[in-house]
Amino acid sequence: MRYFLGIIGLGLVLVSPLKADANDWEGLYVGLNLGRTSSNISVDYDHTRGGPCVNLNFGSEWPGDGCEGNQDYATAYSEKVSGRTIGLNLERLWSTQQGIIGFQVNVSKVSGQAVGFSQTISQYWGDKLDVDVSTGHSVDARLVYGVPMKEWMPFVAVGVGLLEVTTTFTQAHGGNVNYPSITETGNDWTSRGIWGVGVKRDLGNDWVLSADLSHLRSKRSRFSRETTLVSGGLRYPDTVIDSVVNSTEVRFGLSHKF
Repeated sequence: MRYFLGIIGLGLVLVSPLKADANDWEGLYVGLNLGRTSSNISVDYDHTRGGPCVNLNFGSEWPGDGCEGNQDYATAYSEKVSGRTIGLNLERLWSTQQGIIGFQVNVSKVSGQAVGFSQTISQYWGDKLDVDVSTGHSVDARLVYGVPMKEWMPFVAVGVGLLEVTTTFTQAHGGNVNYPSITETGNDWTSRGIWGVGVKRDLGNDWVLSADLSHLRSKRSRFSRETTLVSGGLRYPDTVIDSVVNSTEVRFGLSHKF
């Protein structure tokens, strides 16, 4: 996908001498975007026992005197998911001899982007692990370069942004002793890079219709919790969960020039 976007971007640079009517595009725009996002969410889970090797550690086996079971445990999970996006954008465009340059700010919310898995990690006790990761709001800033061709303007965009990632996990003892389970939820804002291509269409009366295709690659989001000792003496481990969200997004927007 990123090679495809790069080829289109290079093509726009090469055809920039064909620009026309650049001043018609200059101005401040406010608009609404609707779109569809396809993401690959990768989750790395790791926990380490917080005390001696005993059967009162989460993930242990019986008798628990030789680090039996999964007291130190790591696993990975990855899934492709699709979701809908809705957002607002503010854009300022300027006319130059080389074409149109601009600055765009986007605030969006995505729905339907969540993955999760469940595992039983102790054969004797039946200790159970549940992990869920989802995305929420996002904000980004993009630089825009376009080549005006009367009422049409193809463009390329690059930028950086922040994505909200919510991680929830539950660790539960599965034996016949009623120990409390542990559930933790954390929100993290992870940075990501953005590049894309698109086209704008001047509808007249200062209204502009747009469509764009973007690739969004995030940094690692981390959620962690230290060892917890619950009533009855059961130890839940040091836990670290890392998540990476890489997305391809198609958006359609309508904006008005002021």
